[in-house]
Amino acid sequence: MPTVTNPPALVPQDTPAWCFAAVEQMVRAFCGLPAATQYEIARRNTEALATVDPQVQERWELAQTLDQSGGIVEQGGANPHSNVVRLVSSQWNAFDHTTTNGHFVKGLTADIVRDEIDNNRVVVIGTEHHYYLVYGYTVNGGDLDLHILDPWPAGRGGARTRIGLREFLAMPACVAITFG
Repeated sequence: MPTVTNPPALVPQDTPAWCFAAVEQMVRAFCGLPAATQYEIARRNTEALATVDPQVQERWELAQTLDQSGGIVEQGGANPHSNVVRLVSSQWNAFDHTTTNGHFVKGLTADIVRDEIDNNRVVVIGTEHHYYLVYGYTVNGGDLDLHILDPWPAGRGGARTRIGLREFLAMPACVAITFG
């Protein structure tokens, strides 16, 4: 079973909505990028989303105004009374490929996965609902079993350890991000 050298440790997502943040933490650890908390990642992504999504922008501005008018501080995401913390904690976001020097792949194939892993590069795969980190593969007949780090469920992670490439490609809105 080919894998990257020293795969990152599994990082469980802190909230049910933060698989993207947990996977970013794993990519950061593997690629030697500066560490960031899941709250910092989720807050940055929510703030960015508010610049392009009017509904998120309205909720973002309201949460900030309520916190400011009430003298409420976020405390790095630790204050459950902060409106910003509650918004960020519940907001679904996409994986931030720019911050991690990643590139979207059009038409993920077995050859691309093998090339990335064989050259000691992890791959992020995701759907409209969830992200995983691929660190290895096994050839399984005409398919590849992708060895993954799954940040679900919140607080524990590890719900899945493998997913077939064909199964993944059949999922709605599947995306792949490489770092080569």
